[in-house]
Amino acid sequence: MHSENGSGSAGFLAHLNQKSRRTIEQPQRLRNVFVEGYVSTVPSRHKLADFDFAVVDVETTGLGKADRVVEIAVVRMSASGEVLSEFSALVRPLKRSISQSARDVHGLDDNDLQSAPGFAETWKVVEPHLAGAIVVAHNAPFDVAFLGRDMDPAAQLQYPILDLLYAYRCLLTARTYRLEHLLRNLRGAWPRGLHQAHADARCEAELLLALLGHPQPLFWHGPLPSGKFSPPTPYGGPGRWSESRPRQIPALAPRVGKNVKIRAPKFVPPSDVWVRSDIRRSRFYAGNAAPRTREVMNLLVQHGAIEAKRLTSTTRYFIGNHEDLPLEGLPEGVRWSTAEWMLEWIDQEVTAVRERMQKATERLREAHREDYENRRYYAVDWRPSALEPSQYAADFPMARWDHH
Repeated sequence: MHSENGSGSAGFLAHLNQKSRRTIEQPQRLRNVFVEGYVSTVPSRHKLADFDFAVVDVETTGLGKADRVVEIAVVRMSASGEVLSEFSALVRPLKRSISQSARDVHGLDDNDLQSAPGFAETWKVVEPHLAGAIVVAHNAPFDVAFLGRDMDPAAQLQYPILDLLYAYRCLLTARTYRLEHLLRNLRGAWPRGLHQAHADARCEAELLLALLGHPQPLFWHGPLPSGKFSPPTPYGGPGRWSESRPRQIPALAPRVGKNVKIRAPKFVPPSDVWVRSDIRRSRFYAGNAAPRTREVMNLLVQHGAIEAKRLTSTTRYFIGNHEDLPLEGLPEGVRWSTAEWMLEWIDQEVTAVRERMQKATERLREAHREDYENRRYYAVDWRPSALEPSQYAADFPMARWDHH
């Protein structure tokens, strides 16, 4: 592994003052496997279009320093957008459960990972996709930090890595640089499968191809790839995202700089709006009218009370588990009434829940409209000149690596 003299990443950042360097530069402790390089219009001996790329994305158990990778994907591509290889796998983290906030983002839970291999075994399958390529990630410090936690500290092979987020901030004017917003603004449609590692890697590959369509030649400042790529053997382990994947990454470059207007995409109501319901975690006494009692039980189960049951032979209670419905909020309590009353109550409650869901959906619709109101007539475009590192540090002063 080597850098070209005078125009490697060290040379590219050499003129920065200490404050700007802290904002941008990768810490030495995170350079044992991935070494960051930079894209610029400043000439070097290597044009960006001369390389192959391995676009990487991960999903994790959470965002804390003890959290681990649960899914990893790689899309190996040429500078023309040809997909040379792809890989996606679930990863079983050791001694770490997936947090609720992470589940809400990527949809995986601990049960999904029971049959998945550990990180070390999975990484052996990942490495062939990276050989001889610049590794690419959107917000690379995040992915590097998580991958580094489970890497062998004695690993000898290093990979050059390009942060798409840094590159787009330097080269493109945009109101927001989130992956989904950049792709929405450039593509004209929302990406599918977001927050699944393979789908996100595909989205990042589209952004990389758009970057390669920059009107000025782009140059690589940083370490050069090592190793030789040969098509890896197919992976048969557990994974997800089965959408058809073409062998060519779709080009976005012609849309950049053409005064593309941003329009709010059509609002699609979510299928699991959460509202309050008395059905959740409540108990009911229904008397001894056995046929009517069974009818009540069936209705409770139909509406999600999966643990509706009789506790004894003489007293009939119906219990809604805390995970019974996409509804939340009320404390436990006991309702003493007849089966007839309960049937009427269930009917009223289901109607009330539907009304609450409708109101909640309308609030989401309004929030969706407001989210795009201010940027409706905002068009992304290439900057007249790329931001230099010192300018980047002034415009985006938050440290890129410190929290990792």
